[in-house]
Amino acid sequence: MASQDFAVEMEESPLREEAGHEDASQSAGSQPDRPIPWSVRLRIGFVRGFLVLYARCLGMSGLYRLGRIFGFCEYLVDYRRRGRVHRKLKSLFGDKMPEALRRRHVQRYFMRVRCDKMFYTIMDRIPRGKLLNRIKIKNRHYADDALARGKGLYVALCHYGSHHVAGLMMALMGYKIAGVRDAKESHVRRYIYQKYRETWPEVAEMKLVYTHTFPRVQYRHMQANG
Repeated sequence: MASQDFAVEMEESPLREEAGHEDASQSAGSQPDRPIPWSVRLRIGFVRGFLVLYARCLGMSGLYRLGRIFGFCEYLVDYRRRGRVHRKLKSLFGDKMPEALRRRHVQRYFMRVRCDKMFYTIMDRIPRGKLLNRIKIKNRHYADDALARGKGLYVALCHYGSHHVAGLMMALMGYKIAGVRDAKESHVRRYIYQKYRETWPEVAEMKLVYTHTFPRVQYRHMQANG
């Protein structure tokens, strides 16, 4: 789950920021990014172009309906994954969840994840105002109250949907984000994140540390809360 975790800070002193940058750059330098193959760039570029054109013609609601259709098709075709989700729900809820209800939840899971992935793929092409209006962080006051104590905030997310959206949205809302990144992250995710950095200055300012590095850098980010 490391690539879906991030620390949040609001203010940094120049000295601590410089030290944090130095440690973060050293950590990043110890694990240089693998080059993204051109085949991946062309494939994702084509998908992004299609989704952006579709969204411009039919709107975000139309893109959502397309995601639900693709998700339902995945539910029908990917029987192995469908079986894993069924078994997991049954192990968690047992006979308390009827078969029909479990089947409906599995269908919704497939459709939700596909919609999240489509949205995540083109978020940098969606206007900032539309993003902030469509995506809301519930109970945001808990994060603000924690940051008011001056000791930073660590946010851990579950493996459900496109987790990176949370870090992006918090950055756009003004939070200073330090992300914990998996050194073996896929080419697709690194390509999309590169597009985010090119589009949003707030994302470009996000600090990243690798999962195998010493946690001192993360602690410094939290201590720098002011």
